[in-house]
Amino acid sequence: MKRNLVVLAMTACIVGTASPAFAQQEKNEQKREQKREQKDERRANDKERLEKFQKFKDERINYISQQMGLTDEEKAKFTPIEQELQQKKFDLYRKLREERGKFKDKEPSEADTKKLLELRAENRKKEAELDEEYTNKMLEILPASKVAKYAEAEKEFGKRFNNARRRAVPDSVRTK
Repeated sequence: MKRNLVVLAMTACIVGTASPAFAQQEKNEQKREQKREQKDERRANDKERLEKFQKFKDERINYISQQMGLTDEEKAKFTPIEQELQQKKFDLYRKLREERGKFKDKEPSEADTKKLLELRAENRKKEAELDEEYTNKMLEILPASKVAKYAEAEKEFGKRFNNARRRAVPDSVRTK
């Protein structure tokens, strides 16, 4: 009898301690599943964002090439040079974007504002140097008359793109 009580008590203890362990294990499994789902969702969003960005780049290069009057052969030579230039400009302004991002929720100090202005001025100088370097690269493969149309075509594409984005955003969102 004593033995049965001991076995019964031990069984109750084991069952009593096992239930919370199983419940915790179930919670952990649910958390892992949620994380997997979130990761899959992020991947889908990243893929969608990359596809949209690639579509944007294709539309941009097609528009600029058309405005410059490039042949297919010229476009094939021009595209990698132009994309390299755009990547370098993007990288150049990354530091400025990161610095400005620090002040999303607060007003920058006078010293921070001065630093941002200096960084922007420095970036503009470097951008001008890049433009000169890549204009020379473009002149190696294209006639000057076509290269001269590049900056205007690029600016016009930017205007068209921004206007299309503004039309796509409802006024109620824009005014917030």
